[in-house]
Amino acid sequence: MKKRTYRIFKDEAGEWRWNLTSSNGVNIIRCSGEGYKNRKDCRDMMVDDQRGEYFYKIIEITTKDGQEVEEVVLDIKAPPAIPVRLKQTELLIAEKMDELRATKLPQQRDRIWAVINYLKSIQTVLRLTVKK
Repeated sequence: MKKRTYRIFKDEAGEWRWNLTSSNGVNIIRCSGEGYKNRKDCRDMMVDDQRGEYFYKIIEITTKDGQEVEEVVLDIKAPPAIPVRLKQTELLIAEKMDELRATKLPQQRDRIWAVINYLKSIQTVLRLTVKK
C-alpha cells in the first residue's frame, strides 16, 4: 500500500509549514494554511490533522549547502490514534512529574507515582503497537 506523505518545510518567509501529498507524491490534499515560527508548533498542528490517516510517513525538508535535503522523520504503519495517544501520555507524564516535584505529602506522592507508572505502561503498549 502506498502511503500519503506529510512534508514539513520552511517557506520563503522563514516560517514552518506542512502539507499532505497523495500517494503519488504530486497532489497536495491538505496543508497547514499558516506558517509557524518554530518547527515544534508546526509538528504539533500536523499531529492534530493526522486523525483518519492510517498509513503515512513524515518527511522534513531542510536546506544544507544550498540543497534541499529530505529526511524521513516518522513512518507510520498503525492507526493515527496511537501516535496521538503517545503524545498525550507523554504530556500527562510531564504534568504529573511537575505535580510530584511540588508535593510534599508522602501519600500524595505515592498516588502520583502510581499514576505515572500506569501512564508509562500505557506508553509501552502503544509503542509496541506502532512497531508492528
